[in-house]
Formats: sequence, structure tokens, C-alpha cells
Amino acid sequence: MRILALMTDGFGGRGGIARFNHNFFEALSSLPGVEKITILTRTQWDDVAKIPEKVRQERPDVSKTRYVLHSLKKMVWDGPFDMIFCGHINLIIPAVFIGKLFNRPVWLQLHGIEAWTKPSWLKRWACEHVWGVTAVSRYTRRKFLSWSGMDPGFVKVLPCCHVNNHEYRASAAAALRSKLDLISGKIILSVGRMDPHEKYKGFDLVIKALPGLLKIIPNAVYLIVGEGRDRLRLESLARQEGVFDKVLFAGFVKEEALTAYYQAADVFVMPSRGEGFGIVYLEAMAAGLSVIALNSGGAADALQDGRLGRLIKEEELAKALEDGLAGKHKKSGDLEKQAAGVFGYAHFKKWIQTWIENFPAEPLPC
Repeated sequence: MRILALMTDGFGGRGGIARFNHNFFEALSSLPGVEKITILTRTQWDDVAKIPEKVRQERPDVSKTRYVLHSLKKMVWDGPFDMIFCGHINLIIPAVFIGKLFNRPVWLQLHGIEAWTKPSWLKRWACEHVWGVTAVSRYTRRKFLSWSGMDPGFVKVLPCCHVNNHEYRASAAAALRSKLDLISGKIILSVGRMDPHEKYKGFDLVIKALPGLLKIIPNAVYLIVGEGRDRLRLESLARQEGVFDKVLFAGFVKEEALTAYYQAADVFVMPSRGEGFGIVYLEAMAAGLSVIALNSGGAADALQDGRLGRLIKEEELAKALEDGLAGKHKKSGDLEKQAAGVFGYAHFKKWIQTWIENFPAEPLPC
């Protein structure tokens, strides 16, 4: 099978979607029935050190017109391709157009909030002309089905997975605490992009909860890992709340260095009101870190309806942080093993393999 993939983010990308795509193409390319995967991506933040042998990623192009023309050229010059994989709903119109032009099936992957509301008629039409759809969570699947005309039997859940390639070392965590001058501090950690269009991630909710929390736990510190233009607003909010010295912005941290942040922290929180899944929850669990999330969106899937972490209402955040720093709601047993049992790479790869074996005659397998 030869696959043309139209993507917003690929290898060298940042954020949850890029990490999902990385794991997805690693698994897909390892299957014996897959001969070649060509990825056309819109963005690429970092240099790509390693790409799977069967995968070729073209240089990114932010121009929509040039991107579509390049996709058409690839179908003609590098084809034939057996399938088009559309990695984001915002690319579904050109994906279906090319699929119809060359009589090839389209597989659409859904992530989060961009698939939750009814889009334009043209995008709805395109979504209804794909062969199958996978979504990272039950919530995203339900929201998509609420406005699309797709047969539910062709829309399945393919959750994120976590591949732990980095060793957790107590020495690295201790060194980080020393570097941040937080040897005895209680660290609340959040990891995510600070984008003005993604205010729903809830960093501001944690900042607003700090004044009351600090009266009970004076050495609490809120550490935010990530980058983005919304940082200025969050810094202003911290000053307004009188907790600017208790909020640390670490900026962008490379994946291999991120493990130390998880291990150094006492509790992880991302009270997102619009998360499709939240791969950072899995990363925190892999470090054995207690996890707090709002019972909203796809977070319930990541936390397995509360079995792998604490799902709360927005008004319960301050109390949940207090309990988390006090160690009151850590899960029994090995949290890393529990999470790997559900979201491990082996399960992820097996699902994709089952789907490929059924291509293209049957509905997507459960």
C-alpha cells in the first residue's frame, strides 16, 4: 500500500497533534503491507533527525495554493497512491478533491475543537465523502457525528499513545529543581502551547486559583512549559493576582529534556475546556505524576473516566490542587504501567494493523 498524507504537522512539528502524527507514521510504516508513505506538511518547526525508512516528508509549504498544487503533482509524478490520509479536518477539502479526481479513498483523522462545531457546507460535503474517520476521543467522535452525515459505523476512536523513549532519573529532576531554585518548593506543572486561539487550555484558571492556595501551601509554585503569544496575557494576569513571583514560564523545552520537568513536579494540571485528548496527560502519567483535568472534552478518555487521574469541575480546581500537592489523590499501583496498558504503542499499532488488513472493503473495525 502506498499512502499520500496531507498534514498540518509532521516530523519536526511541535505539540500534541505533531506527536500523534509521529507515533502514527512510526506504527503505520512498520506494517508489512505498507510500501511507502509520502507526507506533505504545512509547517515544520525543528530539523528532523530521523524519519522511518518507508516515510518521505516533503519540505513544508505554508501557501495554500502551492500546497494543493504540490499535492496534485505528487499524485501524478510519484503515484499511483492507494489512499490519501488527511491528518486534519482543515485539509479535508483538498484531500477529497484529489481523492475524487484520482478515484482514491480518503481517511480523515480528527483531533479536537476544530471538529466540534458545524463547519461550512463545503467542508461538510467533503467530510461526507471520505471512506472512514478516526477521532482521538469519544467526545470528538460524538461532536463530529452531531453535525456530519457520516454513518457512525465508519467513525471510530483511535486515541493517542505514549512512547516513553526517555529515562526518568532522580538526579535530573533534582538538578532541575536546583536550577529553578525550587529545592523545597511544591511544583504545579502545566505543559502546552500558549496560543491566543487556545485560551481554553486553562492556564489562567490555575493562576486565579493560586492566591487562595498559597495561603494554605505558601511554597507552591506554578511552572508552565510551552511557548506562544498568549504568554503576555498570562504574565499580566499573574501580576494582577499578585502571584507573579509564583508563576514560572519555562518556554519551549525539547522532548528529551521534558522528562525532568515531569519528574521534578508534584502534580500535573491542565484544566482545559476544549481538549480533544491531551497527550500531555499520558506523559505526566508515564512519570508517575498525579494528574488533574476538567471533566470536559476528551480529557475523560485520557484519564479513563477518572481511573488514571482526577476529573473535576472548574470550581473544584483549588481544592484539587491542594489535595494533589498533599498527595491525597495519587493512584494506587504503578501509574505508568496502568497507562501503558491502555495507551501503549503496542495497542496503538495493533489497531492500525487491524484497520489496514480490512482496507478498503469493510467499515472501520472497532
